[in-house]
Amino acid sequence: MTQGQTSVREFTDDYIERCFEVWYSMNQPTNMQILQDAIPETPEGRKPGIQMLRQLRDTYAWNERADVLNVKAIEVVEHQLIDQKATMLKRQAEQALQIANLARDHLVENGFDTSSSAVSALFKATEEERIVRGVSEMMIKISKMSPEELMQEAAKLLKRNSEVIEGETVDPESELGENENE
Repeated sequence: MTQGQTSVREFTDDYIERCFEVWYSMNQPTNMQILQDAIPETPEGRKPGIQMLRQLRDTYAWNERADVLNVKAIEVVEHQLIDQKATMLKRQAEQALQIANLARDHLVENGFDTSSSAVSALFKATEEERIVRGVSEMMIKISKMSPEELMQEAAKLLKRNSEVIEGETVDPESELGENENE
């Protein structure tokens, strides 16, 4: 090592970790000048040079660590999105049930001839509740599956959808996959 160069060992593990955290929080910039401007100084008032930052990145496998953290972050966000959607669907199902109850009560109290909209609301609300409850339960079930279980389920659905009987694709809604025209 020539005079004026610094070694990785001249920085504490805590300081190197802080540099990684800043680099990661900045979305892993490749321009180390940007990182150097953003990182704090050591207690002695020093900062690693651009070459040293590259060396730290490579020596401490920052890119690989960032890849692992990014996968974890994506998983967390995906689970949050699933939970938000499931919550929204549950709320919609509860609202549909309330509307169905109000429509039913109106029909019981006033009869069928007084409000055709009550009949329509009753049927629409019960259909909406059925659909929404099924979707939210399915989303919760899927969110709890392991990656292997998800792959098995996807393979099963793809197989069922791609099976061919006498040149026609099987309808995934049909339990037997039989042609309805027969």
